[in-house]
Amino acid sequence: MILINSVKILQFHNQTGEALSCQVAAPPSETDPAGIFTMNYTARMAGQSAGGGFIKGRRADGGKFVLEMAEETSEGEGKTQKQYVIAELQKVGDDFSGMVVSSEDGKSKDGTRTSNFKIRFDASYVNVDGAKTEEYNAQKRESTQKGCYDRNKFKTGIYRYDLVDAAGETKKLKSGFPIELDSGGKTYQGNASYWGIWLPGNVKIDNGATVNKSSWKNGGVKEKTPYAVVKADGKLVKYTKAEVKLSTLKGADLMTWENGSGYIARWDASTLTKAGKQTRDDNGNNTEEAATGTVTIPQWGLNVWIPSLNANVNIPGGTTLSDNFSLVYHSQDVVSGSATGLGDLVCFSNCPVMAPTAAAFTRQTQSNSGPRVSDLYLKTTVNWGNGSQQVNQGQNISSALATYTFNETAKVIASGGASFALPTDLVCKGDGKDNFDNVRSGTLVPTAVWAPISNKNMNPWEMENNVDVYYRWEAGASQWNKYMALKNASSAIESFDKPLEFSYGHTTANDFDGSTDTAIVGRNYRLNYGGPGQFWGIPWKYNADIGHEAPLFSIKSGTAIGDYKIYGVEAEQRIVKVEDAKCATLDLGSMPALPKADTKDINHSTLGASNPAVKYIGGVAVTE
Repeated sequence: MILINSVKILQFHNQTGEALSCQVAAPPSETDPAGIFTMNYTARMAGQSAGGGFIKGRRADGGKFVLEMAEETSEGEGKTQKQYVIAELQKVGDDFSGMVVSSEDGKSKDGTRTSNFKIRFDASYVNVDGAKTEEYNAQKRESTQKGCYDRNKFKTGIYRYDLVDAAGETKKLKSGFPIELDSGGKTYQGNASYWGIWLPGNVKIDNGATVNKSSWKNGGVKEKTPYAVVKADGKLVKYTKAEVKLSTLKGADLMTWENGSGYIARWDASTLTKAGKQTRDDNGNNTEEAATGTVTIPQWGLNVWIPSLNANVNIPGGTTLSDNFSLVYHSQDVVSGSATGLGDLVCFSNCPVMAPTAAAFTRQTQSNSGPRVSDLYLKTTVNWGNGSQQVNQGQNISSALATYTFNETAKVIASGGASFALPTDLVCKGDGKDNFDNVRSGTLVPTAVWAPISNKNMNPWEMENNVDVYYRWEAGASQWNKYMALKNASSAIESFDKPLEFSYGHTTANDFDGSTDTAIVGRNYRLNYGGPGQFWGIPWKYNADIGHEAPLFSIKSGTAIGDYKIYGVEAEQRIVKVEDAKCATLDLGSMPALPKADTKDINHSTLGASNPAVKYIGGVAVTE
């Protein structure tokens, strides 16, 4: 459609069954950036009205340009959408000042979404008062955006990166490909990669099932290549040792657990102090509140999750922390069916039974921290100084509670002539409500590694910090804790490149904006690259001020990482918040009323029946 100075009315039907009419009075200009027009539309489904709306551009008093939009639609199955927006713009020199008021209310069978915003701005600042609530599948998230922002200062969040080698070529890896599973008359989309295969959680997939690699060829033709699924009732994970000094994590968030609650802790060169407490509300969302006090290390040790390293560490009981204390963490690799030469694997804590029952997986409430008895693991009796107790771990590593072998054919651990098997009645619904525990063994080490250890009195949890390589057996109802791979047409396991791993220390010079929080600069991070656009390891955190998660920092393009240079390929820019006083003249108290999608504005019954054979391309009617 070309806007012209004379009034022109266009009436037509589009391919989706919407009836529209548009009256154009004036073209876009510097003062009227969208032109002067009125466009009404009515949505129809199965020949019935499903609501509609309008968009208007008009002039107002004082040289203001006003843009209004209102829509009220219903698409069946309880899905409704209501949106109202009014904006006023006024040319001031080479820029605009103005305001925006908006409201949105959407409902579907899965949940609801509402938002309300008031915004007023000039050439320098934006004053915002808004709130958004999203509730889907019984999970609720609320965010607010309130305060003054500088229109000329920006913070950049880079979401995807590429690595470029010395020859200037983007580093490519065979990191994975999309797959499809046809089941029950439906096609499910998933992915295969170095880490295994993934499909939607409620999809049951059996060992030997066929999935198809999907790829698009020239001309938009989809090509499907069949693969056979290889699935085991668990997976053996190899852990390889690395170390970092506690001093390099000064000020960084460290996650610990105490009495069933998670705590954000920070090291300040002398004390591990609680900075926040995380709990889960009735909607399943994590909530955070202020916390005080210090973190104590129980006699059985302290588990700490370090987001910046994407790693879990165990600090042995009785440890005195200092800047020079070495935290040991481990990179992880899933042991494939081709692994050989592991020999016997000895176990001293959380040693899995070979035939756990479904009842043993039902999660139990835990009123205090420390060892407890689970029927998923072998039991032993120990005396912790206050009487004998049945627990799942020995007091030391002087003698093994169990010895396992890895069955390379079935890809499961075995003991005493029996192989590990999940109960057939353990079924994962994939909706997050199963409330199942998972099997996660203690440290498993080859006999040849355990035998030379001189200190057999150490706690079983300490051993993982004293060996270069160890293993764990994981199993459960979910896909993620099973070994899953693909066999190609030659009956060989399809191989993928392991993601590249880098140790990275963030600096102000490497920061995209040069303004990253000082608590982040100088910290160590473990970063991974799985191919173009697949770069992870930078911690993300929910930012209530923008209503979604964002990376804690962004790396400047051209920064050297290992033998490569990094370049951002997808980013979000947001204006920076400043003190409220700078928006003192941008009052949000008096704002215009929102428009409404009145029936009289969107009634197009006089247009007659729609013609689906007619469509518009570039404003020109085309008949098929």
